[in-house]
Amino acid sequence: MLSLLRLFLDILFLRRGPQDVPVSTVLLGLAALLYAVINLGIGWWESTLPRALLAALLDIGLAAGLLFLALRARNLSVRFTQSYTAYLGTGALLGVLALPLVWFLNEMAGPSPAEIPMLAVLLWFVLLFWSLSVLAHILRNTLEAPLPLAALMAVGYTMLSMELSGRVLHGVT
Repeated sequence: MLSLLRLFLDILFLRRGPQDVPVSTVLLGLAALLYAVINLGIGWWESTLPRALLAALLDIGLAAGLLFLALRARNLSVRFTQSYTAYLGTGALLGVLALPLVWFLNEMAGPSPAEIPMLAVLLWFVLLFWSLSVLAHILRNTLEAPLPLAALMAVGYTMLSMELSGRVLHGVT
């Protein structure tokens, strides 16, 4: 178990790639469960439990669907389990880092955004940039894509995911 944690940390620090993740549906399931539970916790601070659950499941499904389509378009479907496990495992670890920050931001948020401490906002942007970098790294390795294209895909996916999750969590139609 410690070796898997080390592997996901190495991917987080861009030292290893999704190709280093074992091909295991059990590991994929465990990573998905951890990712879902952590995202559920993050979403629950912003909304109700049912909405948070729906947002977490939507995020997992959206990532799986888009990754599968991208791999299929490149005729690389065989890489799905490794790359999706890498995404979920690193996402769960980043989520663990985000949990206290989300809690703090929700506790400190008042009627005005000016009341949120600048350090918390800066930490949020650092975490967002790190998340984008890790996803671009995974996509670059998985799809054998140039880094600028992988970064563009990471930004596009993240924007779509955040928009959909925000609509689900806050009941926007």
